[in-house]
Amino acid sequence: MTAELEYKRLDFINNLVKPWDELHLFLLQPYSLDPQFSDPVVNARSLAVATAHQFDIDKNENGEGISDKKLKKISPESMRIKDLCNTIKHIKRTKGYSAKITGVSAQVIVDGNNKFCFLKNQIIYHHGESGEFDLLEDLRKAILFWSNRREIDISMLANWTNQEIKIFASPPDDTITLFHDPKVCIHQKKQRLKIFKVDCNGELIPANHNNINFLVLGVDKLNPFASIQINKRDRNGKYLNLQG
Repeated sequence: MTAELEYKRLDFINNLVKPWDELHLFLLQPYSLDPQFSDPVVNARSLAVATAHQFDIDKNENGEGISDKKLKKISPESMRIKDLCNTIKHIKRTKGYSAKITGVSAQVIVDGNNKFCFLKNQIIYHHGESGEFDLLEDLRKAILFWSNRREIDISMLANWTNQEIKIFASPPDDTITLFHDPKVCIHQKKQRLKIFKVDCNGELIPANHNNINFLVLGVDKLNPFASIQINKRDRNGKYLNLQG
């Protein structure tokens, strides 16, 4: 491998793969995160801009870039990320589709014994044409697309084969316990939860559940930051917006 190709590969890994891995690992921790004001949202926005910038790098390398129409056809995730980046930069778009991060939700599994298992925090974004998507999943697919198009081999790295990433839930408990860290989330007004159960095929499906015990602990002294008893049924798999 020439010095130029090695720089190209390491630059790609340092600016896209490594930040994605770090954000993914952080979201697997049971942090209590406000839907708008938290470090993961800021980092996700920055990663979206860096990923969309591959469009311009590719054009510079090949002399002729890929059109939005073609990009949308062969990699819709990359096109959505490009729209998100342009919305971040221009706020109000005069052409094309807008896209914006709409929040973070804690995904929790309820088992057959009515115990709860934290799965991960999920960053959701909404695209003006296509609807809601998992931002980390779209970023991963977009990064894979650009690595293939730019002929950068990252297949030997963890999380970067074309197989689905395995995520393991926390041990079951009677209470959903999350941790608030003001260094990570400077403003905590809301907490979003989405409750799932596992079907016979091992797939997650939205679950109806009553009487959820939910506890937020402050990481500084592990004192209760908020304790909420929820008696509202989540019939349609919608987010539970908790305030307290």
